[in-house]
Amino acid sequence: MPRPENRHIDFARQLERVATVASLSAKVSALENQFSSVRRLNKSIWTSTQRRLLMAKRVTMAAALAGAFLHFYFMDVSVQIMAMRPVGVVAHTGA
Repeated sequence: MPRPENRHIDFARQLERVATVASLSAKVSALENQFSSVRRLNKSIWTSTQRRLLMAKRVTMAAALAGAFLHFYFMDVSVQIMAMRPVGVVAHTGA
């Protein structure tokens, strides 16, 4: 049978281990909470960046489409102008 003093020493060691584990567990939980909050912050920043990039992409595509349409239109108009008969010269020489 162990002596009563030894039982108290064993109990004190076990209690110290429990306190150490509880302290480490609290520190790990705090660290985990910090990591998760940083992860959430980064995710929200990335989400807003994605939204901005998508908006910039849409604006760029709309501007490119409008530019291509205008280019085609003015090219068509210039071809039609070049294909026109020189009315002014013919009227002047024919008079």
